[in-house]
This record gives sequence, structure tokens and C-alpha cells, in this order.
Amino acid sequence: MSAELAAPSEPFVRFFTKKIYPKAITEKVVAQFTEIIKKSLHQFMNDMINDRLKSALAQETAATKDKEISGKAETEPVVQEEPKIKTTEIEKEGFFIVKSILRNTIDPARIYYRDPQSYFNILLDDTIRKQICRLYLNAQKKYIGIFQDKKETKYEISTIDDIYGHTEALVAAATFYEKEKEHLNYIDK
Repeated sequence: MSAELAAPSEPFVRFFTKKIYPKAITEKVVAQFTEIIKKSLHQFMNDMINDRLKSALAQETAATKDKEISGKAETEPVVQEEPKIKTTEIEKEGFFIVKSILRNTIDPARIYYRDPQSYFNILLDDTIRKQICRLYLNAQKKYIGIFQDKKETKYEISTIDDIYGHTEALVAAATFYEKEKEHLNYIDK
């Protein structure tokens, strides 16, 4: 085989030439195709070798990465970062107060909260587009921000129980979205 690769014989060249050359195969044609077949065989062999090398390198690289990952896992302890946002007990208590205020107006299962860093958001249907109120309880001065017509109005509160003093505004904020929904349904009809 190596002799045919180095210097293809006439029968070898004729065999491949018949596959691609439609006319009669003369000595001149054999001479032309000898060089073409020789180059093609070398290219074919180089491509096969390159494919095998690439495959072997890919497997070796994957194995090396796996070893690195498992080595790091064994040597370096995993450090879990403290979450930046911690929902405090006072925030949860405020949420439950708002939920209890609204329980006769709106199904309590529709009332959710989200806790970004600077305030505590209480929402209807777990959508930021339906904000009922915000609680600002993690500073010295405490506030409740109630949304009326999608605009926030802040009220200072001294204790968490002062939220009960804003019952009417909270109910109005929550029912605003229901009225808006009814209005949109009426327009659609």
C-alpha cells in the first residue's frame, strides 16, 4: 500500500480513472491522472490522520478539564455567598398584616411579595404592574408606600401595627386593579 501511495502503478491509476473519466483512457490520460491520484491519496491520508488527532486531542482536553474540576472540588472548599436580600421577620409580619386587611376584598392567594434590597413590595397576582404597597422597614424611620392610580404615596409609621391605620387606602389600591380589569373587559366587548 505504501508503494502505491508513493508511486501509483498504472493499473491502480486506471482503476480510479475509469470511475471519473468517461472517455477512452490513453497513456496521456494515465500520465495526467497519476499525479492527481497521488496528490488525492496524500490529501486523503492527511485528512484521516488530522481527524484522528483532533479526536484524540478533544478527548484528552475533556479528560484534563474533568481532572481540573474534580481536583478543584477536592482542594478548594465551596464558599457560598450570603444572600444580599434577607426577608426579615418584621417584613413578613407587615406582609401578613396587609394580607389580613385585604382578605375580605381580594382572595389572599392572589397577594404576593417580592423583596428587593431597598424596600419590601406587596403585589397583586405576583406582577410588578399591580403594586399594592411597599414597606420600608429596615431603616430608623419606617414608611408604608401605598399605590393609588399607580402612584406611590409614602406615610411614616412608628410601629408595624400602624399599617392598620391605612386600611382604606390599601383596599382602594388593591381594588383599583380589579376596577381597571373590569373596565378593560368592558372595552373589549
